[in-house]
Amino acid sequence: MSTNNKATLRIYSDTLDVDQISSMVNVLPSRVIHKGDLISRQTERSKTHEDSICFYDTETSDPLGLDKCVRKLLTILEQSPEIRWDVSSQVKMDIICYLTVDPDRITNSFCFEHDLIERLSQFPIPLIVNCVPA
Repeated sequence: MSTNNKATLRIYSDTLDVDQISSMVNVLPSRVIHKGDLISRQTERSKTHEDSICFYDTETSDPLGLDKCVRKLLTILEQSPEIRWDVSSQVKMDIICYLTVDPDRITNSFCFEHDLIERLSQFPIPLIVNCVPA
């Protein structure tokens, strides 16, 4: 499958470890970074991560992929009442979207349906869209 749309829910904390974050969400993360892990492979000069981070990844080749990816990630949040009530105290969250753009096209765009925007408004978290060349 040629993936051209990806989105990641990133949940992070400077006080909780990845196991505690994961248990709050009640879904195993796609990948994790532990607080204190090295940022760079150049160990002699590397700083360490200040937060524990759980990543929940989704991807698709569907032309309406970002909408579908974000819907999947919102379902994780909506089904995790503990994280919903704890949004500002112990964890921080954001959704990072990656849209593959074709440099040969005049326009590259994506669309979020109205009902998705309403669902997003229930969670005061940043939504970041990065355009990545094909």
